[in-house]
Amino acid sequence: MGTPLVTVLLPVYNAAPFLAAAVQSILTQTYRDIEVLAIDDGSTDASLSILESFAAQDRRVRFLSRENRGLVATLNEGLDLANGPLIARMDADDVAYPHRFAIQVASFQAEPDLCLTGTDVDILYGRRIKRSAASDIAPRQIMITNIFHGFFIHPTVMLNKRILSDADLRYDPRYPNCEDFDLWRRITAAHPSRFINQKSLAWRQSADSVRMRNFVKSIGVHHRIVDEQLSLHRIIRECNVFGSEIDCTGEVSKEDLSVLAEALQRIWRFEGFAGSDRAAYEDGFSFFVSHLISALELRNDIRAIVSWLGRIGFSRQVGFKDLLASRLARVAGNHAAQVATISLQRANIYLRSSPITSRVSLPEPVSRSL
Repeated sequence: MGTPLVTVLLPVYNAAPFLAAAVQSILTQTYRDIEVLAIDDGSTDASLSILESFAAQDRRVRFLSRENRGLVATLNEGLDLANGPLIARMDADDVAYPHRFAIQVASFQAEPDLCLTGTDVDILYGRRIKRSAASDIAPRQIMITNIFHGFFIHPTVMLNKRILSDADLRYDPRYPNCEDFDLWRRITAAHPSRFINQKSLAWRQSADSVRMRNFVKSIGVHHRIVDEQLSLHRIIRECNVFGSEIDCTGEVSKEDLSVLAEALQRIWRFEGFAGSDRAAYEDGFSFFVSHLISALELRNDIRAIVSWLGRIGFSRQVGFKDLLASRLARVAGNHAAQVATISLQRANIYLRSSPITSRVSLPEPVSRSL
């Protein structure tokens, strides 16, 4: 086999229940000029034997296994070992749709200087899928949204290895659990990026996923990046409110809430973006406010947080008022009511959705592995 055009970088850690379906969805792509670079990060389950079986059957599968070093080290190792000029990310519990790589490769062929592409996703619950309308966003608006959160969903991205190497772009270990947010903000600030308005992946949601297990750990890092972004764009000069001055995952005082409220007001009053740029800014800000509330909920009295939010003037003015209202309704209930509401929502999603194979056409080997 000659040098593949696409290296699929697949970090693996104790992913045995889902790994076969993930690898099958890669190997059955309509675009076949690929290699699967799977790095087993010290798994203690059957993940390694599953990778060995696939490698014995398909020479496009290349893997290595070693002691656990963590996700950031694994990702950077994969960037260095990738043979293809294009590197596609994939998680070991997700399912790629058959045309994913063909769609993304076409974008890079049309724009040789492109550094990063990502796509929309469907949500995968067990063997069922929730489909939603695809969204669209221009490259400049992606950069603006990345002030507040990592716009691209990590397992959907494809990267141009040459541009990564030329700019010495790597995942930064100083931002654990938010390494993708940090990399996207640096790439989109200086290099061409593109969001492809198509669904290319079934993105698994599970309480056991790495993202969910590390959510609390990620909050402080996420907020530290936002502080840096607010400073970089001169929205709040030398900002250190959210990620260092105040621990939003701990108990906060009335004085802390006042500082947070003033910072949010300053962000909202910033006039550096207009038109569609302002819409992207508000969307990103909306996400961040919801993220902030999630952090404050962890260690603080719910009634105090609700009262504080009610006193913040922008919540009555901004276009995402409905989002805040629904968020407040969930926060205001007692814990038992919250658990019941979430359980009901998940049940409704399950009932409204269908087995993945009835809504999405997947190759038979992938369907059999689900």
